[in-house]
Amino acid sequence: MKDITVMIIGLLIVVCVGTVVGVLLKRRVHKMVDRVDQRRLEIYHRNIPEEIAKVKKLTMSGQTEKQFESWRALWDQLVDVRLPNLEEALVEVESLTARYKMKAAKVALAEVEQELTEINVQLDKMVAEIGQFVEAEKENRADIEGVRASYRKLSALLIQKRVAFGESLSALDAEMADMKQQLALFEQLTENGDYLQARTLLIALIERLSQLEGQAAVIPTLLVKAKTTFPHELSQLIVGIRQMEDSGYHLASFGLDEKVAALQSVVEVAYNEIGALQVDEASARLTAVEREIEDLYEVLEKEVQSQKQLQAMLPSFKEIVANVKGQLDALLNETIHVKKSYLLSEAEANLHELLRKELMQHQQQLQVIVDMTEAEDETFTATNEKAVLWRQQMQSLSDKVAQGLERLRCLRKEELQAKEVVTRLRTVMLETKRKLHKSNIPGVPVILIEALDEAEQKVNTAKEALTHTPLEMDKIEQWLNEAIALVEDNATQAETLINDARLAEQVIQYSNRYRGKSTEVRERLLHAEQAFLAYEYQQAIEVAQEAVASYDGDVVQKVTQLLNTK
Repeated sequence: MKDITVMIIGLLIVVCVGTVVGVLLKRRVHKMVDRVDQRRLEIYHRNIPEEIAKVKKLTMSGQTEKQFESWRALWDQLVDVRLPNLEEALVEVESLTARYKMKAAKVALAEVEQELTEINVQLDKMVAEIGQFVEAEKENRADIEGVRASYRKLSALLIQKRVAFGESLSALDAEMADMKQQLALFEQLTENGDYLQARTLLIALIERLSQLEGQAAVIPTLLVKAKTTFPHELSQLIVGIRQMEDSGYHLASFGLDEKVAALQSVVEVAYNEIGALQVDEASARLTAVEREIEDLYEVLEKEVQSQKQLQAMLPSFKEIVANVKGQLDALLNETIHVKKSYLLSEAEANLHELLRKELMQHQQQLQVIVDMTEAEDETFTATNEKAVLWRQQMQSLSDKVAQGLERLRCLRKEELQAKEVVTRLRTVMLETKRKLHKSNIPGVPVILIEALDEAEQKVNTAKEALTHTPLEMDKIEQWLNEAIALVEDNATQAETLINDARLAEQVIQYSNRYRGKSTEVRERLLHAEQAFLAYEYQQAIEVAQEAVASYDGDVVQKVTQLLNTK
């Protein structure tokens, strides 16, 4: 009996749970149906009729009329057939839900949603197409008057200044005639309601008209350049070339005739391009021609200037050679004279011969330059460049001779300076020895004595070398530099030694007041005195300071102050 009761309770629980789940699923599907139906109503209430009505304001013919009928039929089908069918489909979904056929209800609901999405896409496309038609008509209406005005203005310009357009006139007239036909076609398309095609055509017309206006603005100027200005300039250039050749200028190597002929061909090509309305290409060619004509005139101007410079320079070249020869003679005499007293380096001894050979090379180059001025195949420009370079090289040679001469003359001055240095160093050494003797210090460390002897030996070596001929100034200068370093260092060390000895003596004397304090102090001070007598003055100071440090840690500072006040 108990088992039956449990089974009944379990069955009741399952039924209750199933009922609750069914109720929840039905509620969920009902919400989904309400949401989908809301989408259907939103489509139904879209302002599509108002959008379609905008097209009625346009010319109802041709493409516009065809599209209007298509859009209206699509909307009528949606309102009369597809949307009501979708409403019935939603009722069927609710019926399936009521019978707990949830899977079938969801499938049917998904199909309704898919169709609503497709309808929205179709309507969005329709609205966009309507907007294109309306906007195209609006833009065409705004632009066409400006295009007509520009066309009339350009047409009037071509009539008023037909002569100025020369060979390009026939091409311009053909363009204008074609644009006139395009304007008529635009009007026809507009009357037929083909606004999109009319818009495409009008945009192309605007671009063509703008391009043609730009071409018309520059064609007269370009034609003048191509037909008159540049041909005349090139002809004058040929005349100038012939006149210069008759005056003695040798211009063949420049290839001017060939260059002028090539420019004349380019001008002719540009002229034909203008006639074919290839204005950009022609303009670029003529700009290049103008630049090259300027370059050719610069070549001729440079040739004239070069000839004048040569006439001014050549007479002075013999004088330049003579002056350098005079410098070399002075260098040779000075070298011979200096060799008697001084030992010259190989470079200094051979400098005259080296520079003499260089002068001979420049003289040969000068003869080449003179020959070039008389040759019929050499330009004054090339000759002048060589002449300018030759003058620079001769100036460089002159500078080298002058520097060599100055170097030789400086040797005597270096000898006197060396003797003065020897005298000064001997004075410093004597003063250093005098200070050491006068200081009455116990003695001088061996290392300082050896340094003093070495310095004296260096000075004596340099002094002895200054008495022999020929003088080896390089070696003498080396010995003196070594002697200067030693003498100055010795003087500094001697001064330091004297000060250390004086300080050590006073520190030991001052520290003796603590000698009786302990045996250790007495022994340390004895060691300090021994270091003092052994000429180890710095060590004596340190040992004495350590001996009395526990009684007086500032002994060195105190003694230093006392010495400075004396």
